[in-house]
Amino acid sequence: MPADRPDAHYHAAAAGFAGPEGLASHLATLRQHGYRKLDVLGPYFSSEIADALDAGDNRIAWITLAGGLFGALAGLGVQLYANYAYPLNIGGRPVFAWQPLPIITLEVAVMSAIVFAVIGTLLSCRLPKLHHPDFEIPDFSASDRFYILIRASDEHFDTARTPDHLKNLGAETVALVPLPEAPS
Repeated sequence: MPADRPDAHYHAAAAGFAGPEGLASHLATLRQHGYRKLDVLGPYFSSEIADALDAGDNRIAWITLAGGLFGALAGLGVQLYANYAYPLNIGGRPVFAWQPLPIITLEVAVMSAIVFAVIGTLLSCRLPKLHHPDFEIPDFSASDRFYILIRASDEHFDTARTPDHLKNLGAETVALVPLPEAPS
C-alpha cells in the first residue's frame, strides 16, 4: 500500500457480530465485492468460518514432520556412531544390534517433532508479540463478539466504502482500526 494513500493510517476495518452465525455467508459477500485480505477474530474456533476463510495453511504440520524425520535420523545416527566408534563386547552381543535402535530413534523423533512444532508455531505467529493493531478495535478485549476484519493492505480497501459494506452485512459495530503510532 503506498504511504500517500489516506488508508495508510489504518490497519483494518472491523465489524463486530454477536455470534458466528452467518459469518461464512458474510465472508462470501465480501469476496464478491473483491476483498481478499479478510480475517475473523473470535472467542472460539469455528470450522465453518475457517472453511470460508480458506485457511488451508499446513506449515506447522510440515515443520513438525520435518522435525520428526530430523530427530529420527539424528537419533539413529548417534546410536550407530556410538556402536561402531566405541564397540563394547557385552555378553557376546554383536557390534550392530538392531533391537534397541527403534526405541531410542522413536523417542528422539517425537521429542524433536515437539520442539520443531513449538518453535514453528511461535515463528509463524510472530510470537511473542506484546501488542497487535487488532487490539485497537473498540471493545475488543471486553467483548465476546466475532469480528470480521478487512485489512487496509487489501487493494479494494477504501475508508469510505469499506465500512459501508460492513454495515450492510448487519454488523453491530463497525470501526476503522488505526495503525499504532511509531515510538518517538
